This record gives sequence, structure tokens and C-alpha cells, in this order.
Amino acid sequence: MKTEVKKKNKASLALYIVAVLFGIYAIFSLINTALYISNLISTQYITVSESLTDIIVYFVTNCGPYVFYAAALGGMGYLVEMIVGPRKEKTAVDDVMTVEEAIDTVPDTELDAAAETDVTETIVDKAEPEEDRSGSSDEKTASDESEEKSETDSEENKNIDEEVKELSDINKAI
Repeated sequence: MKTEVKKKNKASLALYIVAVLFGIYAIFSLINTALYISNLISTQYITVSESLTDIIVYFVTNCGPYVFYAAALGGMGYLVEMIVGPRKEKTAVDDVMTVEEAIDTVPDTELDAAAETDVTETIVDKAEPEEDRSGSSDEKTASDESEEKSETDSEENKNIDEEVKELSDINKAI
């Protein structure tokens, strides 16, 4: 049984750390601004009723940007984490093969056989049934059209098979 240890992305972790630092500085700035305003009020240099708008502007000017930066960086860290997703710690035995390992393990003969297989596609029309047009000789019925399409598809598949064989012969010659 393999346990998966999930790590946070380094970019999101860095954004979270910087957001916390900005948050701490915003709190520090808020406390210093409140102390400064309280000292101005205690010395009766300003009164709250007359200078309320100035006090609010001073708080917003000194603390607002840091609160915004903390919130924005925290949000960006969350977005990065959601987009990239958590990382998995690699273990010594990993069941997932890389693309190069998968290519090395599949023999060329199987790749050639896979390239030569025909794939047919069936399209089902879920539209309302049309009126019976069997009386009109100029229009083709659906079965006639499907037969013509299958004939052209088989011709195209033969051409593709020939091209694949030529390419495999060239690869063998090289």
C-alpha cells in the first residue's frame, strides 16, 4: 500500500508567507495609527467630532494598502494552489511511468499494428424523423448515403494503410 504525501506548491506557499507578513504589518500599522490619533486627541490638538473624516482618511491611508496587499496575495496564493494543485512527493517505487518509459517498453511492431488498425465511427441522428421521401427519385435515402460514405471511407483507409506501410518500410531501411 502506497501512501501519498501531498506538498503545497512553492509559489503558493511563498505568496501565503508574504500575505501573512503584510497582515502582521497592517496590524502593527493600525496599532501605531490608533496610538498617534489617541495622542492627538489627548493633547486636544484635534477633536473627534470636527476631524472625523480626517481621522478616517488617516487610518485608510496608513493601514489600507497593507490590508489590501495581504488579502490580494492570499487570494493569489489560493488561486495558484487551485490551478496547479498540490504536489505529490515522489517515492522510491513509483507506479506511474513517464512517456519516455512507455515508449521504450512498447515494441515497434505493436506500434505499427496499432497504426494500421481501422477505426469506424457511427453517427446517430437524434433529430425528429423526417417525412417519408421514398416517392422522390432525385433525393438519396439515408442508407444510400451511408453506403457511399462507407465506400469512400474504406478507400481513404486503404490509402492510409499504404502510406503507413511505406513509412514502416522506410524506417526499416534506415
